[in-house]
Order: sequence, then C-alpha cells, then structure tokens
Amino acid sequence: MVVCAVSGVAASGKTTLCQKLGPKMGYAVLDLKEFIKTEGLAQSYDKSSHTMDVDVSHLVERFEKIGLNSNTLVDGLLSHHLPVSHVIILRANPELLYERMLCRGYPMDKILENLEAEYLATITRECGDKKNVLEIDSSKPKYNEIRGFLKQGGRSLINPDWSEQFQKTLLNARPMRGSQEPKTL
Repeated sequence: MVVCAVSGVAASGKTTLCQKLGPKMGYAVLDLKEFIKTEGLAQSYDKSSHTMDVDVSHLVERFEKIGLNSNTLVDGLLSHHLPVSHVIILRANPELLYERMLCRGYPMDKILENLEAEYLATITRECGDKKNVLEIDSSKPKYNEIRGFLKQGGRSLINPDWSEQFQKTLLNARPMRGSQEPKTL
C-alpha cells in the first residue's frame, strides 16, 4: 500500500495535483487541512494570515490511529511530517506563487514567508533523508514520472535555481513608497 504525502508551500498546486492524480490512479485523497479541523488539532487560527497552529507530534499520533487501508494521497502542507511511504514535493516558480497567493488574498507577510520557504527549499530540507521523495515543478507536472515514482519509489530532487525570479518577485512584492498595494507581475 502506498500512502503519499503531497506537500509544498501555499499555492504550489497540492490540491489540484491530488484532484487530478487520485482518480486517475485509483487513490483516495485525504485533505489534511480538513482532517486537522475535524480532529480538533488546530490549537489556534490566525485569520489575518489564514494559518492554523498545529502541534505536529499530535498530528502524527492522530494520523497513525486512523489506519488507512488503501492507496492514499495526503494533500497538505504538513503531510511530509507524517509517517508515509512516499513524499511528493511541489516546487513552483516564485513569480507564479506570488500571483496565485495575491489572487487568493493572502497578506503580504504570508506571501513573503512562503516565497522564502520556496527559495530555501524548506520542505525538501524537512524531509531529511526520507527514502522515497520526488520533487516536481508544479507548473508542468509529469504524470508519467509521478506514476512511476508511486510504483517504484526512489529519490529525485530537481534543485531548481529560481534566484533571478525570486529577486524580481521580491522587488515587486514590496509596496512602493506611499502605496499600500503590491504590484502584480
């Protein structure tokens, strides 16, 4: 049985990938955000930043107790911390992430925090030496590559260099003097 975490920063395409891939491969999809809410695992919710404060150790404990019995994609930012057989990390061009988060109405602090996490490959680093990890560029997911990974496992990191895009996005994300609104790219 394959239980695969699908993780990535906000607006990287986790839910979209799970909604497309799950039915195609006959996998169930577990919405981690909904699971956290249903299980009462959110210690608090910050409306201004659209974030839940979750104790990861409690999340892991509760996740272990649900006893999944079919191939499952776990859709959510914290999913890579769970005891899963595979991890897919969605990476995305910072310009694309910025536009998506702006369209969702995220506050600038949250946008910048997520751009930094993407640039620093925070989620990949948090996976440490997990055995079956696949990084993909979510702007052009290769479904055959993902299917092969879910069947064979392995470790494939893309290590994108989005330095130039990150710098451009960061400059545009900071409001001009006298302006409260960030610029669209």
